[in-house]
Amino acid sequence: MKRHLTSKLALGAFALGTALTASASAQCGPSRLFRPMAVTPQAKINPEREAQQFQPPQQSPQPIPIPSIVGLWKVTYVSDGQTVDVGFDQWNPGGGEILNDTPPPASGNVCLGVWVQVGQLSYKLKHPSWTFDNAGNLTGTAIIREQPVIDTHGNTFKGPFTFDVYDLNGNLLEHAAGIVTGERITVD
Repeated sequence: MKRHLTSKLALGAFALGTALTASASAQCGPSRLFRPMAVTPQAKINPEREAQQFQPPQQSPQPIPIPSIVGLWKVTYVSDGQTVDVGFDQWNPGGGEILNDTPPPASGNVCLGVWVQVGQLSYKLKHPSWTFDNAGNLTGTAIIREQPVIDTHGNTFKGPFTFDVYDLNGNLLEHAAGIVTGERITVD
């Protein structure tokens, strides 16, 4: 019986020791490197005074990320209520742009442009391209100008566009205007 009681006491002491050891190594609360100061009668801590002197660290406000037009977009050009062109538009960092739109490849459906940011969410684009006749002969140039404004989430844009066609001598042959809309294309 004595041996059984000794075993119970030893097991109880082991359990208590294990419990105390586990709580001593917990990660909450002060660091194990923290050592409280010895309090002498002259250096008593006044909790009210300590609370008044405590100043929480100043947190600098996290800036809200401003969406960028950089990326791939599906764009639609509408003039006088009619869709006049649709394409995939790649806006690149550094101000370059590439549009792959719906005209047949032989007529030059991949064109280049340049852009700048003119406001927090607004941009300006100039997109020159070549024009051809039905036989594939060079006839002049066309210039698309856009002023898109992206939404605050960065998923869509909308803005005015103009489309001007010039002959090889630089004479204006056609002018159209309308609204361009864009929808961001993502990998998801």
